[in-house]
Amino acid sequence: MFSGMLLKFTLPKIHPSQVHKGFHMSKRLSILILLQFTISSNTHSASANADDFRFEISEEQTLTITGYRGPGGEVVIPSEIEGKPVTAVGHRAFMDHVQGNHDRMITSIRFPETVTSVGREAFRENRQLTDVFIPASLTEITRPAFSRCPRLMNFHIHEDNPAYRSVDGVFFTRDMEEIRHYPQGREGDYVIPQGVIRIRDEAFRWATGLTEITIPDSVTWIGKQAFRGCEGLTEITLPKHLETLARQGRHFMDCVNLKKIVIPDGVTDIPQHAFSGCTSLEEVVLPENLASIQQSAFQDCSSLTQITIPANVRQIRGGQVFAGCDKLERIVFLGDAPEVSGRDHFPEGVTIFRKASASGWPEPGEDWQGRPTVITSP
Repeated sequence: MFSGMLLKFTLPKIHPSQVHKGFHMSKRLSILILLQFTISSNTHSASANADDFRFEISEEQTLTITGYRGPGGEVVIPSEIEGKPVTAVGHRAFMDHVQGNHDRMITSIRFPETVTSVGREAFRENRQLTDVFIPASLTEITRPAFSRCPRLMNFHIHEDNPAYRSVDGVFFTRDMEEIRHYPQGREGDYVIPQGVIRIRDEAFRWATGLTEITIPDSVTWIGKQAFRGCEGLTEITLPKHLETLARQGRHFMDCVNLKKIVIPDGVTDIPQHAFSGCTSLEEVVLPENLASIQQSAFQDCSSLTQITIPANVRQIRGGQVFAGCDKLERIVFLGDAPEVSGRDHFPEGVTIFRKASASGWPEPGEDWQGRPTVITSP
């Protein structure tokens, strides 16, 4: 009830004539001191000081925070330590705080106006972190600085920051062309604003409470692992102008409740592990202009029963594209036999259907890649 309040007590002066009441005054004083101590104990605020931080000193006599061993709660990084300005937070600097098994977890973090950069995974796995306050000076944050923070709700970015901005607590670039980080603790649906062009690497990763996402047609590029682990999503409508799924892949990996995906015609390559682990995926519509499918793209999609491969697909690469798709019975190829590299692409029990006019295939009834082939009707 008193959290965040600072109460001040002024004790009355004791007149000499009241000395005989000393016992009662002593008792009153004890009660007041006890009350003040109790309120102070219940008021939670960070009391981090210079001794709580590990740091490195550069040749320019600036400091990079490399570790933290202080209390949890609302942590404010100091602007200087030992008279030298703090200008950066290093790789996994506050992740070490979690690994140290501290009893009190960080709930919010504030950077001083002196800090200009934050390193990769600097605050990874801070599981009680809810709010991040970013000043105008902080213009370089290496992805993913705030991964696996399942209660993260808001980014508060200073309005004068030239590189970034927050809209309703969601992290964007200043020009609003790129969404960089969606708070992982939020639940329900989300609409990406029109005009956004890129969904950054891991932007929605671990957002397990996200149930529906609306992606505007302005989006042309989706970064690696952008929606990985979004367990609440059942269907995603990709924008019609989408051109690129970043080649590092894993874009929708482990979206275990995703049932259907339609990939637009601008996409020519399905990268590695793009849909692997989507165990509820039943329907996949591949684009006509698709040219290649990479390693493990649909691995362990255990609800998938059939899929049609467009005529322009020329390469299946890297191995295990459909490995673990235990219910997959039919793969229909609409074009010539593609070049195949790697092993164990197709599960047992699958049949390869191909057009009679297509070239590069064995005779009907003969195996291709260890699986039987048959002619499909037009």
